[in-house]
Amino acid sequence: ATMIIFVLGEPILFGTAVNLQMLSYTLCNVLSLTKIIVIRSHRREIQEILDHLFAAWKSTTKTALMKIMISRAKLGRLVCIYQVGGTYMVVLPTIIGALPMFAPHINVTLNETSSIIRTFPLATNSMFAHTSSMSYAIIFIYQIVQLFYTVTGNVGLDVFFFGLALLVTAQLNCLETCLETIFENEQEIDGDIFSEVVGTHVKLLEITQYLEKTFNFAILGIVAINCSQICLY
Repeated sequence: ATMIIFVLGEPILFGTAVNLQMLSYTLCNVLSLTKIIVIRSHRREIQEILDHLFAAWKSTTKTALMKIMISRAKLGRLVCIYQVGGTYMVVLPTIIGALPMFAPHINVTLNETSSIIRTFPLATNSMFAHTSSMSYAIIFIYQIVQLFYTVTGNVGLDVFFFGLALLVTAQLNCLETCLETIFENEQEIDGDIFSEVVGTHVKLLEITQYLEKTFNFAILGIVAINCSQICLY
């Protein structure tokens, strides 16, 4: 929330031009907070999904089913590394460009007093223009933390949702494999095994409904903010 105050306070209080990149970071921060609130408000559904996935993973003993689950887990990990790592690479130029050694050296003279305009990752140059060196270092580091928290919360929650969806689809594929195995045998179908499969199917339908219910509003927020960014640019 302080990041939003910093970025919006700069043009409102000091009349500076709106920085579109900083505005994008602000929208990203809003979206991150929205996703956190959505997941927090649906924590019971999320817990139910996680409990089912953990139980299914622990109870699976067949090699074919384990291969399906491991392949989806590896895909989720790969997407996580690519998405989060790529997002960090986007943020790094913003941080590096604001470092004193790379930022333009600007002197401002006011009432015969000369001072240096300091640069910050969130472009709050006017808000913290005349701070001491120690305060400048603290604010600079704090804004770096804000940036990484924002992009991690935003993209990280997207990857979290994607990972859950992948594991749920893996369970559906495992269920399909179990059904094929049951009906491939020409012998009489065991009632207990068939009842277990039906119960698993019902549970998976319930899990998918939980997943849809939890992330519907978050997906709507993603679409709305992305459309607003397109309009701004």
